Amino acid sequence: MLVDKDKILELIPHAPPMLMVDGLIASDGYTTTSRLILDESNLFCQDGYFHEPGLAENIAQTVALRGGYQALQDGEPVKKGFIGSIKRFSVFQLPKDNDTLITTIAVTNQLQNAFVISGKVYVGNILMAEGEMIIFEER
Repeated sequence: MLVDKDKILELIPHAPPMLMVDGLIASDGYTTTSRLILDESNLFCQDGYFHEPGLAENIAQTVALRGGYQALQDGEPVKKGFIGSIKRFSVFQLPKDNDTLITTIAVTNQLQNAFVISGKVYVGNILMAEGEMIIFEER
């Protein structure tokens, strides 16, 4: 684990109850993998399941985690980002309250402060959701 739960708030501009990542597993500049251990107190957990908006936010916060980790490596301040669009977002199965999400994003294109990413959310080896986003990072 590159960054654990205790240090995650230093890398992203999010805070509880909107915190949808709790660990940085890997990041190489283009691909980043995060972790989120779910529990029933999570904002998007209802009726025993983690719902669709949380899955999308988990992907977006994995992108933010990537940017924050790179900023830390470069000695720069963490920047805020904004979702510009979500495309081809599919949910195949809802995770359960106590599942551990492993989310991987890959930057497929970048133009200045706009990033096109693809993201996938897994529980174990089961694909829960996937989609594409355009994220704009503040300058």
